[in-house]
Amino acid sequence: MPSVHESFPLVLRRPLRWRDAPGGLVELHDPKRDSWARLVPWTRDVFRGLEGGEGVPALLDRVGAQREASLRRLLHSLASVGYLDIQVPAPVLLAERFEVVEELGRGGVGIAYRALDRESLGHVVVKRAWGFIHDIRLAEAALAQEEANLRALDHPCVVRFVSSFREQDRAHLARSLAPGRSLTAAYDAAPADAPTTLRVARDVGAALAHFHARSMLLLDHKPGNLYDDGERVRLVDVGNAETVGPAGVVKLRGSRGTRGFTPPEMENERRADARSDVWGLGRMVAFVRTGRMFRSSPALADVVEGLTLAERSLVERLCAECPSERPPDVTRALALIEATFT
Repeated sequence: MPSVHESFPLVLRRPLRWRDAPGGLVELHDPKRDSWARLVPWTRDVFRGLEGGEGVPALLDRVGAQREASLRRLLHSLASVGYLDIQVPAPVLLAERFEVVEELGRGGVGIAYRALDRESLGHVVVKRAWGFIHDIRLAEAALAQEEANLRALDHPCVVRFVSSFREQDRAHLARSLAPGRSLTAAYDAAPADAPTTLRVARDVGAALAHFHARSMLLLDHKPGNLYDDGERVRLVDVGNAETVGPAGVVKLRGSRGTRGFTPPEMENERRADARSDVWGLGRMVAFVRTGRMFRSSPALADVVEGLTLAERSLVERLCAECPSERPPDVTRALALIEATFT
């Protein structure tokens, strides 16, 4: 069955900074990191097409239909660093209930908006499935899985389900709005003190324990999925969570998680259990305490650099390469964290 994607007008926000590299490769400047990334040769044709004002159909003619998935991921990346505007018309009123205030962001399967809920008179997040990056049917299936996960959870450190509906032949999901900032925004290059680290760990651990009590695993441990308002940390994205199978194990159907925050058994063996979430808790503790964000899979020695001896020992235990060397569950992991930071 052919894929079903959406296409929108593409407009350059700023001139592309790219150059030829040895071996026929291409280098693109990342304005956010002020660094150069090396790319495959066909991206040269994409950059020339964008500079000529071409849209997705013309770019596909340049690179070939077999590269459609890669092309769409590249365009999304160009938008995320500020080079490109993928012009999606913003809704005004959804389901005669949600007044859209602003766009919050775009992910692989949906566009998130902050909206005023006319029923509760509070603000919520409404996510609209979009098919720019992935087949729209996969995007809607992912949104349906996120809804099922939200409905199965009921905890103050997890956002709650509000509503779901179809409008303009697209699935929409509304959930509560988490106040504050993401852990990424709050602690990247701004390490927290010990009491703050303990407060964050308690809330994240409580959320994970709730998942496990419902026979679910979180599986995606990136700090961007957690919001902190200074009093409580809330998990805002549960779309990757799964129900465990026999013996408490999830067998993954492909890659999962975020580079730098994915335990080795998920990357290497495509499997996960409660100890995988223990690993994620330890990795989060190290990030909040050190303020160092890794965008690849770092060595454990790099993760614990700068921690005190006791903190280093804690993270090395929680993030052990072999799951059998970690605490068997979040409750015991939290006990170690409490003993370390109090």
